[in-house]
Amino acid sequence: MLEIRLQVTPHLLQTVVDLIQVVVQSFHQGLAIEVDPIEEDPDLHYAWLSGLCDGLRQDVRVLVKLMNDKRFRDGLIVVDETEAEAVLRASSALRIKVQQTLLKNVSDAQLENGMVPFEQLGPEEQKGYACFLFLASLQGVLLEAIDPSLRSFMEEGGEDARG
Repeated sequence: MLEIRLQVTPHLLQTVVDLIQVVVQSFHQGLAIEVDPIEEDPDLHYAWLSGLCDGLRQDVRVLVKLMNDKRFRDGLIVVDETEAEAVLRASSALRIKVQQTLLKNVSDAQLENGMVPFEQLGPEEQKGYACFLFLASLQGVLLEAIDPSLRSFMEEGGEDARG
């Protein structure tokens, strides 16, 4: 079982949780990204897409369950490694969706380098960016808990495992 403590203000956490709940609703209609159809075999495409959507919904359920846990609201994440992997996948999907919707006017380079002009963003974009950063941090601490060697990789200037 992994136990991780996050340092997040209650207001920020509530803002992020509320936004995540809204974004999660969009996954009832499909994936976080568009996929090209497998034109040669529509049945295979449907089965493949259905499997991906089912997996995403299961991963998102694990994340929502985690967020609804009182310990999470107190900054404590308690998950087993299987759940941690589901949270990582759900967080990635949510970050993609937030980037495509709320942060569509922010470049990939700005997001990757953390050079987003926060003060110039509108209120919804600011919430989206806070959510994006929170999910990136959540992924980072989960990855470090699963594999502590990633801490030195990130500290040495290696590719950011949280992005």
